[in-house]
Amino acid sequence: MTAIRRRWKLVSILSLILAYAWLIQPAGDNEKSHYLLIRAIASGRPTVDEVRTNPRLRTIDVTFHRGHWYAAKSPGLALISVPPYLALKEAGVQTAGSPRRIIWALHLWSVVLPALVLLLLVARVADTFEPGAGLPTAVTLGATTLLLPFGTLLFSHVLAAMLAFASFTLLWRERFGSPRLPLLAAAGVLCGFGVSTESSLLLASLVLGAYACVRTPRVRRALAFGAGLVVGVLPLLLFNWWALKSPFRSTYAGWRYPGSHSMVIAFDFGVPTPRSLRVVLLYPTGLPLLAAAVVGVVLLYRRQPLEASVVLGIAVAFVIANAMTPEVLGGASPGPRYLIPAFPFIALGLPGALRRFPGETAGLAAAGAVMLASATITSPLGALDQHVIQRLHSHSFVGSALELVGIVNGYGVLVFLAATAAALIIAAGALRPALFTPQEMLRGVVTAAAFAIVATQLPGQLQTPGAGGPLVSAAIVVACVAAVVAAHRIPPLGRRPGTVGSESAR
Repeated sequence: MTAIRRRWKLVSILSLILAYAWLIQPAGDNEKSHYLLIRAIASGRPTVDEVRTNPRLRTIDVTFHRGHWYAAKSPGLALISVPPYLALKEAGVQTAGSPRRIIWALHLWSVVLPALVLLLLVARVADTFEPGAGLPTAVTLGATTLLLPFGTLLFSHVLAAMLAFASFTLLWRERFGSPRLPLLAAAGVLCGFGVSTESSLLLASLVLGAYACVRTPRVRRALAFGAGLVVGVLPLLLFNWWALKSPFRSTYAGWRYPGSHSMVIAFDFGVPTPRSLRVVLLYPTGLPLLAAAVVGVVLLYRRQPLEASVVLGIAVAFVIANAMTPEVLGGASPGPRYLIPAFPFIALGLPGALRRFPGETAGLAAAGAVMLASATITSPLGALDQHVIQRLHSHSFVGSALELVGIVNGYGVLVFLAATAAALIIAAGALRPALFTPQEMLRGVVTAAAFAIVATQLPGQLQTPGAGGPLVSAAIVVACVAAVVAAHRIPPLGRRPGTVGSESAR
């Protein structure tokens, strides 16, 4: 890759990171719970009893055990947020009033920085799968999936996704080099701390552990990865012991949805229903990436079957687990947010899709970016009510970093939109000449328009029990069959005209 291409790649990804860092979102229940836990650990206690004495920190994401209140969160995000919190407090930043701005400041360290690492890693891996596809893949992941809204919020999903994908990257590098047990142990530590951050990463750990053992000696490799995994999980076990006197009892246990009498955990082991699977697979905010990557993963399987198996294993595990939850969208969310740690893996199918179907893939990406950017600037956690267009018409925008200099008119979101658009435009430039032909551009426009129509209809259908069930199920079957047939009609992979990227990239 030339210096100029590397420079534009960095500019594009940094533009997207600026978008993540720019908006100051309202502080919701989930973010307040994380913030309470950060304050508690910084003060040397596991309890968050101030939730009932400080009205500004009221949140439903707490549990009650033996006379004390606890944040219903894993401690990983809070643990890495304690140092910046103490630094901000020492610098005189207000921590006693509204938590909105300090939550924004903490998310710069705990969410935005991990997002930068994640996008750079995805770009690097994707470039090896298809030269020149790294930048479009990373930007598509960051600008057209739930990473976009959740990159602006103090949630644990982006950090967990980065830890899981970083673990995969270490294992992938080790597999194509000389055997190195320390790399396996480091990958295990990353996976383990991912579990300490978000319990769902145990699913990814199982798949990645199997991936680590494909070479011999398998027992020694399993022990190295397993030892690292235990080290990474220790913060969670020690916190549980500190808080509840048992390493295996979670502070999440016993949490109830408001108005519900049943207790739930992060991933309830129920039986997925057809409706829950439809919601997870077809909710529009995840559909562009899933649809484009299906063909790409099949193509990847023909070239690198082991890596494709990892992608498919993690994707299937997260889809099924998400479908087991009582609330498949994760409460107030613009989409099924528990899928976010799987998105970087699914994105590895995009290089093949960009090579074989550049117009259609770009069209889906553009439509998804418009949809999610609109939800992000009008409060992503409020997008569940499907009134995003009404809020756009009424100019009901979230805040931005301009508030720090006294500008609070709401139009600071234009910087967010400009930064996101710049990232997408630069990434599209990396697809020339494959994308910029009349035929491919027409296909992209038609695909984007078709998705826009579907996106206005699907949320209501999916949220209404029994509505459109047979039709949606039939659509899933037809789409999967069409994707597999199309992929198998592609001639054997190799260097040929039309491959993503320029000749210099090859």
